[in-house]
Amino acid sequence: MATGRHPAAFRRFLLSVALVAILTGCDRPRSLPTPCPVPKPAATGPALPTAPAMSPQPRHTPSPGASPLLSVWPSPSRSVTLPAPPGTPAPTNSAEATLRERIVARARYYAGTETRYRLGSTGPTFFDCTGLVYRVFKDCAALELIGAQGEQHVRSYCDWFLARKQADLQPPEPGDLIVYGADFAHIGIYVGDGRVISTLTAGVREHAVQLRDGLNGPIMPVQAYLHLEAE
Repeated sequence: MATGRHPAAFRRFLLSVALVAILTGCDRPRSLPTPCPVPKPAATGPALPTAPAMSPQPRHTPSPGASPLLSVWPSPSRSVTLPAPPGTPAPTNSAEATLRERIVARARYYAGTETRYRLGSTGPTFFDCTGLVYRVFKDCAALELIGAQGEQHVRSYCDWFLARKQADLQPPEPGDLIVYGADFAHIGIYVGDGRVISTLTAGVREHAVQLRDGLNGPIMPVQAYLHLEAE
């Protein structure tokens, strides 16, 4: 064989062929491996709706000029006073109030409540004229100022004041008593400014000093003012 004669030349030929093969293989572009696709997560249910954004609710602000009496819950600094039922003592025991002021306030309390006339009654709903006087002074712990031991006739009040020289026609002060008629027919409590509180047929009322006997009857004369010894 020729390879035996020229071994060195043959080896050089093989080396050159191998070198050419290596060089031509480096120029061929190599394909990059294809990446494995990442599987998408499978849907587990319908998409949840997006919650709407919450906005703060405005506080309730009363309109300008609104009366505080329209509020459902009052302010802690404001107190609410309910009208007292008949027979409940009126809040007239203030240290600043004089006895005369308390007598007038108590009489006005009964004039402002639902009352009826009933002979021989001393309240708190039914009164006659002497019964109102007795009740007011009893509520004010001042029965000793009028000599009352219980329900009594108008004449009994007059006799008690006359014996102490406290009955005349001099101008009265608030809290004094006023007696009408020559036969001592009626009595009331003078409250000032020419006004009297007494029990009429319609109940306890505030009226002028000038008083008629009935709706269209004659004016009843003032028989006497019974003056209290109180300040």
